[in-house]
Amino acid sequence: MSSNILTAAILSLVLGAGVACAEESSTIAPESESNLQECEMRISPPSTITYRGPFSRGYDAASSYNHAERATVRILHEGGACQYMLRIEPDTGPGEGHIHSASGHLIYNIEPSGGQGQNADNLVELSGSFSSNQSQKEVPFQISMPIGQRALAGMYSGRVALSLYRTDNGAEELVDQQSVYFASEVAPKVSASFGELASGNNNSIDLDLGTMTRNQKASVDFAVSANTNYKVNFESVNSGALRHELSGLTLDYDIRIDGQLLRDSDPNSATLFTSNENSRHRLDFELRDDPTLGVAGKYSDRLTLIISAQ
Repeated sequence: MSSNILTAAILSLVLGAGVACAEESSTIAPESESNLQECEMRISPPSTITYRGPFSRGYDAASSYNHAERATVRILHEGGACQYMLRIEPDTGPGEGHIHSASGHLIYNIEPSGGQGQNADNLVELSGSFSSNQSQKEVPFQISMPIGQRALAGMYSGRVALSLYRTDNGAEELVDQQSVYFASEVAPKVSASFGELASGNNNSIDLDLGTMTRNQKASVDFAVSANTNYKVNFESVNSGALRHELSGLTLDYDIRIDGQLLRDSDPNSATLFTSNENSRHRLDFELRDDPTLGVAGKYSDRLTLIISAQ
């Protein structure tokens, strides 16, 4: 609000005895004049806030480390002294904040710098003031993302809303609104292990059939954790047969996954399955040929499960 002070000089004229009164004058000090100028403020936001995660690899649902991405909003100022309040919230308004990709969304939280706690409405209000000779201020805050969110690989993005209010005399006057682009990448990741857990780090296993009989069986479980499309293939050194250690004679066996027969003429040509979800599977091996018709000795094959992102 502009305020002007009018000063008046009153000149009194007195006739007689040759006495005259001089005109009185009043001046305003430069610093007082500056304080009376209109206060103007505007937001200068960063072009992008990128959530890099604790290891600069973006958001990782499997990580147990909390991370907050710090950001700074610059407020530009001209004119006289005034007070302000900067409100930071999701562009959809108070409440849960989301960034989106073609395959889903991630939740984010807006917090004061230093993590003094999250407002229940997921917004932060930061107050301050300008003196007449201040041209700008940098106002920090941070954005965190809860760990353990299920998210497929891709780029997730959205916007954070910024509203600047002048708060002199206890009133809130909206003077500027901006938004800032917020994004995080979820890198493709596939892990697998023999056993019930994909995180078991059990990358190899031996199945000992002992003394073989016809239709003898053996089984093994494996688990996969992934946030992207993947496929599972086999590689068999002997193309799906047990080979005698000395003579080169073979005994054929069948392969089933989750009860379904997969072997055609060569398991190396078969894709066991494709998926983009966490899953657990059972592999069954059943001897097809009659080992009593073979040569005594040790028979073996080496199988490799190849799990690859698509």
